[in-house]
Amino acid sequence: MFVLLVASSDSMNTIRDIVGLSNSLSMKGHKVIIFYNDESVNLLESGREELTGLPVGVRLKVCRTTASKKGWNKREDFIIGVEMSSLGELVELMEEAERTVFL
Repeated sequence: MFVLLVASSDSMNTIRDIVGLSNSLSMKGHKVIIFYNDESVNLLESGREELTGLPVGVRLKVCRTTASKKGWNKREDFIIGVEMSSLGELVELMEEAERTVFL
């Protein structure tokens, strides 16, 4: 199963939920993509370590427009593994996913 997690907050609860859900879903063999938008983009800033507990294989996508508004345009601005994306791709991912969870 493909599960899409859509994060918009950078609260500690969001971090806990992202890590917990990703680990649980991955252990069961599900494909997981996390899309970061709005304030959750702050979680992807280079040097932050809150998301180090994510399992291998989980894809991280960030809204290019939100990142650009923060002045983040280079790979070095983000933690390793982040892919630039768009709200258009978010819509496509939502259509493909068996489940979408908004955090």
